[in-house]
Amino acid sequence: RHDFYAYDYARNLLRSLPRGAVLYDPDDPTHFSIQVLQAVEGRRPDVVLLNFFRTRWGYEQIKRRWPDLLPPVAIDNGPELQRLLWAYSARRRPFYAELPQKLTPLPYHAEGLVYAAQAPTSALSRQRAEALLELAVQRGDFVTLHHADFFTSHLISYYAAAQNNLGIEYAGMGDWRRAIAHYRAALQIEPDQHAAQNNLAIALQKIGKLL
Repeated sequence: RHDFYAYDYARNLLRSLPRGAVLYDPDDPTHFSIQVLQAVEGRRPDVVLLNFFRTRWGYEQIKRRWPDLLPPVAIDNGPELQRLLWAYSARRRPFYAELPQKLTPLPYHAEGLVYAAQAPTSALSRQRAEALLELAVQRGDFVTLHHADFFTSHLISYYAAAQNNLGIEYAGMGDWRRAIAHYRAALQIEPDQHAAQNNLAIALQKIGKLL
C-alpha cells in the first residue's frame, strides 16, 4: 500500500537509541511498530521495550528477559519496582522515552525522536538532536490533519512533538531564533498542536514580533 508511516517511525526511533537502551513505558503505537521490526526483521533486539512493568506479568517478563535490569532481591509491589527502575536499573542501562512527560521530574534532553533520561540538555546534545531529525526518513504526507485514522496521525504527531520539544530546549538557552524555527516546523506537521502554538507566540513576543 506504500504506507511506510509505522515502519519509518520505528526505524527513525531506533536510530536514536544507543545499544542496550531501555525505552520506558512506550505508547501502543510505538511499542507495536518497534516490536514488529524486532520480531519480523530481527532489528535491534538489544532495545528493551519496558511495558506493563507495574503488573506481576510485566515484572516476571523483566526477570526472565532482562535480569540485569533488577537487583537480585524480591520486589513486592509496583511502587518499589518503579523506584528501583530509576535508582538501580537506569544506572546500568541508558533509559529513554518517546514523550518527555513520562520522565518528569527527571532531567532529560532530546535525541531525535526520543528523550534521554537523567541527562540535562547541552550544546552537544542539541546538535545530536538536530542531526537525528535531519536524518529521519519521512515518506508520505506528514500533516496530521490529512489523516483520519488515529494510528497514522498519532505516529506523525511524534515528529511534531520532537520539533516542539527541541524548540523548548533552545528557548531555555535564550536562542529564540532556533526555538521559533522548531515551533514552526512542529506546526507544519501538526497545525493544531496547542503547545507549539503557545510556545511560538511566547517566542515571537520575546523578540518583539508579536504585538
